[in-house]
Amino acid sequence: MCPVDLSQQVSCDTAAGQLTSRPSPAQSSPFQSGVVMQSLTQEIQSFSRTRLRKQCTRVTSLSGRRIIETWKGSTITVVDDPAPPEKMLGYVPDTSWDLQVGTVKPYLLLGSQDAAHDFGILRKHKVSHILNVAFGVENAFPDLFIYKTVSILDHPDTDLLPHIQDCCDFIQQAHKEEPWSSSTCTHGSLAGTERCGPDPL
Repeated sequence: MCPVDLSQQVSCDTAAGQLTSRPSPAQSSPFQSGVVMQSLTQEIQSFSRTRLRKQCTRVTSLSGRRIIETWKGSTITVVDDPAPPEKMLGYVPDTSWDLQVGTVKPYLLLGSQDAAHDFGILRKHKVSHILNVAFGVENAFPDLFIYKTVSILDHPDTDLLPHIQDCCDFIQQAHKEEPWSSSTCTHGSLAGTERCGPDPL
């Protein structure tokens, strides 16, 4: 069933199993509208759900479990997706490199873990301190930069408040240690890495 706008004529495409509509002429009379409504009612009553196309939807849970929901008429069936376990991720992976760096302040930049692992990017932006807040991401150049690692799980339920003071203290300390005339600092999101300071090279 679908809501009906009396200002439109509605017809049923039984071959496609869909209801379609088009505006009615402005000069339609009440009699014509009544005929249209009667015709619509008959079409809806005579329409069989068996004519609807089978619809399958793959649903991925946060844990990575996948199920397939299949609608056939008014019946839904749910089965586990037979995909190999190694391919069952709880997210859609993006394998492209994210090397963009955003400026928050002259001494504070925002970047991803990809940028933090690219030596050319770090040198270009005169980085000396790196605040790594990515979960499970190693520090790429521990002998060349001053690192602080705060592992924060990238999840909507993660409480950030316990970590903010620690991160801010590191950024402020890095800011005080160097003359900041041409220095920069990169401060990343949960999925990224933070870094700040002038070029140590």
